[in-house]
Amino acid sequence: MNGCGGFTPRGGPGRSTRTAAIAFSIGSLAVLPATAASNFELTVQLDKTDFRVGDEVIAHFALTNVGDEAVDHGDFAGEENCDFSFDLSVTTADGAPLANPLRNEGFSISCLGTTIRLGPGDAARTSFPVNRRASLLTPGDYLVTGRYGEIQSPPVPLRLAPRSPEEMGQYIDGLIAQLKNAPSPKAPFQRVGEINRYRVLERLMYTGDARVLPIMVDAMYEGPTPARDALLYFLPDRAEAVRALIDTASRRGLALDMTVILRMLGAPVRDTYPAIERSLSQDSPGTWQEGMRAASSSGDGDRFLPRVLAIARSPSSSARLDALLYLTRFRSDEGVGVLRTALMDSDPQMRSFLVKGICSSIRRQSSASLGGRPLLASDFEPALCPP
Repeated sequence: MNGCGGFTPRGGPGRSTRTAAIAFSIGSLAVLPATAASNFELTVQLDKTDFRVGDEVIAHFALTNVGDEAVDHGDFAGEENCDFSFDLSVTTADGAPLANPLRNEGFSISCLGTTIRLGPGDAARTSFPVNRRASLLTPGDYLVTGRYGEIQSPPVPLRLAPRSPEEMGQYIDGLIAQLKNAPSPKAPFQRVGEINRYRVLERLMYTGDARVLPIMVDAMYEGPTPARDALLYFLPDRAEAVRALIDTASRRGLALDMTVILRMLGAPVRDTYPAIERSLSQDSPGTWQEGMRAASSSGDGDRFLPRVLAIARSPSSSARLDALLYLTRFRSDEGVGVLRTALMDSDPQMRSFLVKGICSSIRRQSSASLGGRPLLASDFEPALCPP
């Protein structure tokens, strides 16, 4: 969960101990032992009560041991993307839930964490944006309720005042000014208290305003940012997002994960061909890998074979293995020759990956549903892929 902060025990010296453990979480809740739940109290606080539409709203959780004995509590060592134990909901005054902008996107993740022993009065704490659990784009009075397993916090009020289009424009302009001077993030998942490009981009994302679309498209070329979530879940016009992505990628090549985003946004595959061709062009080696990913799922892999063959013949290219594996999916006589040569001059690790790709292709000849055109057993020595 991007943007949330790691939680730590609070209490007097020596009251909390940590022991190493491997924690595994699927879904959004990891609970305390049932016998211990009644000894805990959960509270949620907001930085203030009154906000405006488009603001980032941070919820601060505190899970306090109100019992008389110490209890072991599963933590994730401050790994923000692993704080799945805490969750929240936002409702109107009459109990109607606000829509979740992430549309209940599922996840599963394995995290190296710790176990915290919370003594009486100690608390585990974390913070993350309410905006990632509720669409805060309609003025009104709401209630925010936290959850930890079966433990529920008392609701806290949240008031959203309106913002006119002009006021939203001024707010966005202010964030853009911050973005120009914000330092690059040190890690892909940022604590809520940090100010860097990632965090400013998150705040722009929460505006849900179409004016931030070009900023998010540009941010795709920076590495880890919230741009993916913005394009898929927070910005209102998916068709406009597709047009902006394709137009930019046709000039700059496809950034990492653009292929998946375009597919999820429903982009017509043929409309992406100019972006794929630009990505595979000789003067854009940084986009070759994403270009081949897009080409291999384009439904017309042969269209891009000449450039893939050229990349596969480039020993110094970091995308060479991707190109060779592409050739295992779209057989051609010329491609088979390139693969045979690569088997002789590849380093041991690359050769191992390449042999697996070749043999996998040969063994799926009858599986047309996988697409492409598989290699033939007669293309290589029988000993390469024994039955």
